[in-house]
Amino acid sequence: MKKTNREMTLRGTIPLQTNRDFLPTNIFEYSNVLDLSKAWRIKGYAVWPLGFREAFAPGGFTNASIESFLATDTNIFDTATVLINNSPEDNRQIAWGNCLIDLGAGAKGNNTKTQAVANEAYWIDPSHIIQDELNLYLRIGTSDDFEGQIKRVNYIVWMEEVEITDTESIIFNIKGKSQDLSS
Repeated sequence: MKKTNREMTLRGTIPLQTNRDFLPTNIFEYSNVLDLSKAWRIKGYAVWPLGFREAFAPGGFTNASIESFLATDTNIFDTATVLINNSPEDNRQIAWGNCLIDLGAGAKGNNTKTQAVANEAYWIDPSHIIQDELNLYLRIGTSDDFEGQIKRVNYIVWMEEVEITDTESIIFNIKGKSQDLSS
């Protein structure tokens, strides 16, 4: 694998309901069937809420969290006995993140504009390649919120293009779908 010195940034906003299971959003599709020597690799990513107070204040809570992971497939769901969401045990997941949002004192929530990302961490598997699709899975948790309320989450993903051999292409495509039992 070698770098081509070409980079790309993906960014956008995703609406989702609070206190729900991880939901996937396809943010990138790459299907260059004529040239399997080209692929993409994640250099970094981040997520954060759009409009801290506007989107998060009504519940009167003081903290919220955004859990996220990037995956090369969309059929990643926990079952009653197997918990695979947000797990490095699943080959299709290639990056994971947690973002803690501090909204200040709940009693002052409607009067002040205090807000901050209190802590965030992101982990990226350095041994991954994207040749098909990239999906962002998000889940928002809060200390107190109106069930089903829609929040908007921003994301940014930095990618670099790489050249790979035919053998690497086959291996990474199998790895990117290897645990998908639905197809």
